[in-house]
Amino acid sequence: MSHPGPPSTAARRGLAFAVQGRHAVLIAAVGLLAAILGLLPPLIKLYKDNRDSGPPPAAGAATTRPEHAGQSPQPTQPAVPPGTVPPGFVGTWVGSINQEGSSKSPYPVTVTITAGGLAQRVGTSAYLTLDCDGHLILASAEGNRLVVQENIDNGTSNCVEQTQITLTLNGDGTIAYRIEPQGFFVGEADGTLHRQG
Repeated sequence: MSHPGPPSTAARRGLAFAVQGRHAVLIAAVGLLAAILGLLPPLIKLYKDNRDSGPPPAAGAATTRPEHAGQSPQPTQPAVPPGTVPPGFVGTWVGSINQEGSSKSPYPVTVTITAGGLAQRVGTSAYLTLDCDGHLILASAEGNRLVVQENIDNGTSNCVEQTQITLTLNGDGTIAYRIEPQGFFVGEADGTLHRQG
């Protein structure tokens, strides 16, 4: 029985080129895979950022953001200096107030808010059926919430002379009006104000 002899020089060269060719293809494939994997994270991030942000809002449009699950979104105010009235509050607002312990409740209110800063006069309040009105001094301003000190100028026999009121701009464009109980003379009061006009 005869055994084949060693491969010829030409056969060895052919085998060497075939092995080198496979190595070259393998190295190229590994390099291509590494390049693709290197690009994947930035591409995924770009995709997620574009998907999550959605289309940009129209210039000057109010945007909203959810505060907590189950609550309505709150308007995002344009950047304003701390302790000043955000533009979304400025205007005349009307509504009806329910007050604990008041025989005249609910009663109508008109609140006018103007621009201003801390400890400045930023508006007026008028209670037609109670026959009293006054002015508002800004006590604090944080995002969509103002706290004002109401000082009654006319009708102090019908309304408490000084009261602290919290005004919160809601996502639907209304303002929540709230008075926390303040001693014997001021019961809890709340209502919703709508922009007039």
